[in-house]
Amino acid sequence: MELQNIKLKLKTFLKMVGLFKPLRSVYNFIFLFNAKTELTFSDLTAKFRTPTFKIKEDIESLLGESEVLKTLLEKLQPDDTVWDIGASYGIYTIFSSLKVNKGNVFAFEPEKSTYKLLTKNIQLNNLKNVTPLQMALGDIEGITELHTSESANIGTHSLAVRTDYPVSGKGQKIQIQKGDDLIKHNAILSPTAIKIDVEGAELNVLRGMETILSSPLIRIVQIEIHPKILPLFGGTQENIFMLMELNNFTAIKSIQRGTELEVLFEKPMLAKS
Repeated sequence: MELQNIKLKLKTFLKMVGLFKPLRSVYNFIFLFNAKTELTFSDLTAKFRTPTFKIKEDIESLLGESEVLKTLLEKLQPDDTVWDIGASYGIYTIFSSLKVNKGNVFAFEPEKSTYKLLTKNIQLNNLKNVTPLQMALGDIEGITELHTSESANIGTHSLAVRTDYPVSGKGQKIQIQKGDDLIKHNAILSPTAIKIDVEGAELNVLRGMETILSSPLIRIVQIEIHPKILPLFGGTQENIFMLMELNNFTAIKSIQRGTELEVLFEKPMLAKS
């Protein structure tokens, strides 16, 4: 306890004098320059670049989502087309790609440094069936602002100024598209499986792909629902369940993980055995 108090006081002091971030960057550079972590999960082996201790910890723990990832991988078929919306540095992207070795994965990640790490991880695993896309999906088209994380947890970038994690007041200008428009313009393949983790903007993403959701092609949608952040986007958890039900999806598995709810939806009549 004494050591933890000392670390906390030191961290607070370094933040006050503006040295915490630069010293953290130097520390990570010295100890983790060009570091890689190999991980085997569900009989699939993947490699990841781990340039910070936080990312290394996230990779090794699978973000605390091993049960969620395992359930999704069990549902995927070799010829599936997967959309990983909010791909971050690619845990779901890489493992999904290895599972759908006769299919395709489209990985959406708008934040520039995270996208760069995502592309490096794709290259590290020599994956030929993954297409990374530096954009966000939503219910609008054009340019919007992404509020980037101010912590080592790079997965907390948000399209809203959230208060549960520190994010920048002035963020990056990013491209945002409707999923339906990408299909309409034949930009990419229509998905058979979708994973969504977009820090509270999940309802917006779903509203931008209602044609996709109504399609007989799509059978699996996994959503990380953020009940506390959804109101920042004018939505609720109930709105998500109603929209999915309207498109003939049934929630077949729900996992509470902290304040988030992981839900796997499926169209039972169209599911492959």
